[in-house]
Amino acid sequence: MNRLGFGNNTNSQIAERISREVPRSVQLQALIDALPNGVRRGNQFFVGSLNGEAGQSLRINIDINSPWFLNGNDFQSGEGVGGISKILMAAHGWKMKDVADHFRSYLSHDYVAPPENPVKPNLTVVTPTVEVTETTKKTKMVIGPNTPHDGEYTYTDADGVVIVSVRKYLTRDESGAIMYDDSGKAKKEFRQFVDGRMSVPEPRPLYNIPNILASDKVIWVEGEKCADALTELGL
Repeated sequence: MNRLGFGNNTNSQIAERISREVPRSVQLQALIDALPNGVRRGNQFFVGSLNGEAGQSLRINIDINSPWFLNGNDFQSGEGVGGISKILMAAHGWKMKDVADHFRSYLSHDYVAPPENPVKPNLTVVTPTVEVTETTKKTKMVIGPNTPHDGEYTYTDADGVVIVSVRKYLTRDESGAIMYDDSGKAKKEFRQFVDGRMSVPEPRPLYNIPNILASDKVIWVEGEKCADALTELGL
């Protein structure tokens, strides 16, 4: 058993402990209270962004039995969301100390909130310790322009000039094996790239614009994969 001081990883270590020790039902209620404009649909929570406005750009997993509970992705910014601590810090403008204080009654007794630096109150100078085991270690896929992808959909204008490329990335474990959800479907993420950098164009374009303009009837489907399949069938 290793006991590590938080050091430069103070926020991430405390966030890990909060995610592990606070009941998921309590974390879910904290999410709903922090983002009242959000909408629940099954095991997904939709909101405009972590700023709290209504919308569907940000989707968060609220399945309390899922290993990806309170993880999500902001379609507009491409930013990943992971855990109740990040959500509350963004929604309320809190520091990690505020999140820890909010959940203090659920944390084990050896937890001591980090004191504030008297010169710079928003910085912490002394940190508690947390037990780190092999089962709590997680790996996070870092995606960039050169990251190998598992599929790409290209959006072009009427002249065939690329507006944005949407790339699909299958979620893999430390061994590189593809991970699957409870229904047996491969877990995946999508990122948007404009001119070689992660970005989303505004206004957002339709997919398959050249064929749309050349047709008198359009079939509206969910997802680029379905659109490509119909195109291959001559529709």
